[in-house]
Amino acid sequence: MKHILVMLSFLILNIVHSQNYFQYSSAKFQSEKITLVKMTPDTIILKLYFYSSQSCACETSEKYYLTKNLMGDFFVNVNDSETDFIQANLMNGKVKSIEVNAGWTGPCCNLPTGVFLSKPAPPSGSTTTPKLQSIVAAPERFLNYWNSFQNKMKITDSIINEIEFPYIVDCSYLDQGEVSRTEFEKNGTEIYVNGNAFISGVFSNYNYPKNKNLYIGRYNDGYMSALLSTSFTNRFGNLKNIYVVSDLKYYEEGTGYKAYFRESNGTFKFIGFEGVEEGG
Repeated sequence: MKHILVMLSFLILNIVHSQNYFQYSSAKFQSEKITLVKMTPDTIILKLYFYSSQSCACETSEKYYLTKNLMGDFFVNVNDSETDFIQANLMNGKVKSIEVNAGWTGPCCNLPTGVFLSKPAPPSGSTTTPKLQSIVAAPERFLNYWNSFQNKMKITDSIINEIEFPYIVDCSYLDQGEVSRTEFEKNGTEIYVNGNAFISGVFSNYNYPKNKNLYIGRYNDGYMSALLSTSFTNRFGNLKNIYVVSDLKYYEEGTGYKAYFRESNGTFKFIGFEGVEEGG
């Protein structure tokens, strides 16, 4: 009986899914897509579609083989580049999102860069794709970390070890600058600089524990304030391995609230916060 169950599990994992994921940007699904061809415990096969340039034509598609790395991510570098990649993010064993950072593959063929998601099914009797209540475009380990982080956000002694000090603050309603460990120990999670500079008062009251109205994903050349971008680059040498939690409505824009985290050797730390309130 045990042998039969093992064989069934193997067969299920090797089923050809042929599921499409569509690029999501500007608050809507675009026409560009990726097809999930096959998934095994160690490999995910994706079909990506090329778009010919005005100067020449190219093949219509190509299969990419994403292998499971030591972090548990299904990942492949493309274009012989350390910065160009394709990654499939899983939740509960299923592909939740696909990230592509490979916008140019040669003199002829364009490969769209961005986040690709599965379209939610329309409600019964409708043909309209429902609006997304959240976007999770990050590995499951980051979502687990974020959920744990939210549990600790209002407790100074619990959250202090989750922060890389000094962390950067760039808010329209505060003095710009850094928050040191000394300031944090003195003032706690509620007030320092000139007001509430910690994300507990912004995100947890409205979104925890359901993560509604949030964008949760890897930072990948999108919007980031100049102050944070410069500070992070000076401190870390680049903007790699940074994740952002943002208001879903404003995740591509320079308004709303955004919290930044960085992964190093499998450990996440809170590194900065920015907030721009809309004028009345």
